[in-house]
Amino acid sequence: MKERPMASVPVSLGEHESLMTEVQVRSPSTATAATTTTTMKHKKPTNWLKAYLCQNKMTFGLCLSLLLAITIVMSLLFLYALHTRLRPEQKLCLTPECITLAADTYNAMDITVDPCEDFYQFACGNWDKSHPIPEGRSVRSSFESFVNDVVDLYRELLRKPVLSTEPDAVRKLKIFYQTCISTERDSPAVENATYHILMQHLDRFGGFPPLYGEQWQSKSSLERLLATLHLEFNIEPLFELKVAADDMNNSQHIILINHPSLFLQASAAYESEEEIDAYLNFMVSVATSLGVDRSQARSEMQRILTFEKAIANIRDDQPSNTVMDFYKKISVGELQQMIKSINWTVYFHIVFKEFIPPDESIVVLYASQYMEDLERLIRRFDIRTMTGYALWRVIASLVPDLSKTFREAHYELARLTQGAALNGIGSHCLLNRADETFAQSMTYLYLKSQSDDNIREELQEVILNIRSTFYETIKRNTWMTNDTKKVALAKAQLMNEFIAYPLEALNETYLNISHAHLNIAFDNHLNNVINLLGNEVRKNIALFRKPVDKNQWMTSSAQVNALYDSNRNAIIIPVGMTRPFLYSSKFPHFVIYGRIGMVIAHEIIHGFDTNGRYFDEHGNLNQWWNNETDATYRETERCIVEQYSNYTYEQVNMTLNGNTTRSENIADIAGTELAFLAYKQWLKVHGDELRLPLLNNYTHEQMFFIAFSQIWCGNYLNERLRKDIRDMIHTPFRYRMIGSLHSSHHFSRVFQCKENAKMNPQTKCTVF
Repeated sequence: MKERPMASVPVSLGEHESLMTEVQVRSPSTATAATTTTTMKHKKPTNWLKAYLCQNKMTFGLCLSLLLAITIVMSLLFLYALHTRLRPEQKLCLTPECITLAADTYNAMDITVDPCEDFYQFACGNWDKSHPIPEGRSVRSSFESFVNDVVDLYRELLRKPVLSTEPDAVRKLKIFYQTCISTERDSPAVENATYHILMQHLDRFGGFPPLYGEQWQSKSSLERLLATLHLEFNIEPLFELKVAADDMNNSQHIILINHPSLFLQASAAYESEEEIDAYLNFMVSVATSLGVDRSQARSEMQRILTFEKAIANIRDDQPSNTVMDFYKKISVGELQQMIKSINWTVYFHIVFKEFIPPDESIVVLYASQYMEDLERLIRRFDIRTMTGYALWRVIASLVPDLSKTFREAHYELARLTQGAALNGIGSHCLLNRADETFAQSMTYLYLKSQSDDNIREELQEVILNIRSTFYETIKRNTWMTNDTKKVALAKAQLMNEFIAYPLEALNETYLNISHAHLNIAFDNHLNNVINLLGNEVRKNIALFRKPVDKNQWMTSSAQVNALYDSNRNAIIIPVGMTRPFLYSSKFPHFVIYGRIGMVIAHEIIHGFDTNGRYFDEHGNLNQWWNNETDATYRETERCIVEQYSNYTYEQVNMTLNGNTTRSENIADIAGTELAFLAYKQWLKVHGDELRLPLLNNYTHEQMFFIAFSQIWCGNYLNERLRKDIRDMIHTPFRYRMIGSLHSSHHFSRVFQCKENAKMNPQTKCTVF
């Protein structure tokens, strides 16, 4: 293995430096770098030879001939060196894909930084400098740029004319998107029609209380209000209900009840004075745009906000417990005894269109303490306040789909809480609305436009290699008892794969059937959205009491995000994740394994993380770890929590919360190690591979870590960074990369980091 390269030497030629001490291969961005040429480097020996020959009184012709011969030989040696990089094992990949990849990789790096002191700056220092955050945005990252490329592709496809020859489902998708982005939405006629559609829906419940002041009168009981809003708008203000696989018997669907989502997402946001002030101003702005008297709007919305803050106060965001601690199966009758203020028989009858016997044990409760606290909360507040909050959540969810006045209020809220406006209307129409309902249609359009027919086959070797490496890792580990190790190995071997897209993705008949009951038209966007929301809920409710089809895709194959499904014990790598930057069959394998390979390994490890480890090889919730192995795992988990909790983001002087991000950190650390070991195995089988120009002085192993690290290059505005540190389950970019490498013995060995180097801490927290 070569020694760690000197930071200031972009290309090393080893023992052949006497022939050529520098080869200039520079990207456009480095055009101002040192310009010493090869000719200048050879000037001294050439002049010395010329003087020596001529001083020995050789004729001018012979002297010239010898000089010409030497020049030819030197030129041939130069060309040979440039082509072969002087050592066979350092041959270059000079395909267009490799040249582009090399330039992007090299230009992102700051090679003046010692990789053993700050690998983030080494791998991403120049990326951060050359990619400032655009005006109106709060974050910019290499991965976000990759996502945006996919989003832009979909936008281009969806803007194309609606054709009669296309499947009906695709026509509905295009009509929905084109109506959503149409400037006609802001015309007075459409704006007026949209307003009246919204008011008609609200009036069914007595109207939005702030519009009527103390004259407001309820037209609905609490349970009828909650059930109807769930069915028609997919809004669940007091609790979340969905039909999903029973964690302890995942062959059957069951009713799951959990605490609700919040408009500001995290409960901690409701403790921030700045965010609450911005949110209240947003509420008031929306209320006055709806027609609420300006003199009453603030007090009316403050009343609603007080209730929302009370909900946030009893909702537990912190993942201090595991899924095993929360699971509780109860009957409808027991639920009724717990929350007496809601008539559950009426609620379930409206939602499921059938009578459910009170003694039937069909409800899994994941928020027992929350539901007990909710009962006390309902008794504290009147129906006017609770109806106001419930209808406010409907209105707030639809703000991006209303006229420009409402959208501008939403942008202002984002600016104040995140430092920048939200993504544009096109992104909202695509990512927040179309992606879930029209996932199959979007996949169909993507596959019709791309030549990715063999993507599953191409990735198979990578996946198989990572999986077989993981099997061996489990067999070799010494902290699991033999009984636990057997189940862990069985779980790894039985893990299913959903790669790229479902087999029926191009089946037009199947596609049309799945969207047959969805009504979409050009006349009004808000109507389309409401139809969309109701359709999604009805599809979910229809699963009740039906067996689970474990071979069905349960997520959009169009989305740019990989997943692990604990109930199916399956990894899901959608086709959107298999594009260049993360993957190309033409990339060197140190990039393939460092990027898409790490993603695959990361998802596999989620089957063994804080929550995933409680599901057995069949995807059922089951405590299969014995006490000894469980105790050892918890020690490692505690080590990882402490590691990340000791990181401080200097940009905002905030310490990270290693407990909030622990599952993702475990998957990052172990996933990176697993992908690296799989790449080592690939090298053992296939031998050396071509290197990248500009970067051929780095070993293949070093390039793996460089490729991996450049997934996480990125910049934040301060407001967004503070929010992400507080609320997100993923560690922000810099320490997401550094945290993984701090726990890697392989990284410190590959870069030959000294024992006291910052990137080589003495304590390393490793899981597998």
